[in-house]
Amino acid sequence: MVQNYQDAMSICAWAGPPDLFITFTCNPNWNDIHEFLQYIQGQQPNDRPDILSRVFNLKMKQICDDLILKRQFGKLQKDCKFRNIEEIDHIIKAEIPDKEKEPLLHKLVIKYMIHGPCGYYNPKASCMKNEKCSKGFPKNYNNYTHINENGFPLYKRAEGSPSA
Repeated sequence: MVQNYQDAMSICAWAGPPDLFITFTCNPNWNDIHEFLQYIQGQQPNDRPDILSRVFNLKMKQICDDLILKRQFGKLQKDCKFRNIEEIDHIIKAEIPDKEKEPLLHKLVIKYMIHGPCGYYNPKASCMKNEKCSKGFPKNYNNYTHINENGFPLYKRAEGSPSA
């Protein structure tokens, strides 16, 4: 872990701070996992961390290929930084997709990417600390994306639009 940290700091020293912080987690409900488990009677995903790990690593390799080889976000190089708000808005959305225009994407976002409920609706949620969500939800609405004083982006989430 220390070596990975030092490698990451060396990359940041060379390329500058990262433009993207991408998290990728294993979903025990992936079809690949359930298809394999149908051949092992009585097993659930949490019974087989070996299968979860293998499927996760295969999917992570695929996403890395998409990002690096297929250049989904362009060349991930020092001279190819996201330089303005329009470039950020082109790749990052903090609003729930329209149910009529993008039904599949809407369904996936609702199923996998919504935080909560917490706060007033669920004060015993694990994220609650001192009667507030420790993750900062709900997020404030913003009519446009901007960068705060600490250099972090506050994404466009127009009031009246569905937002995650």
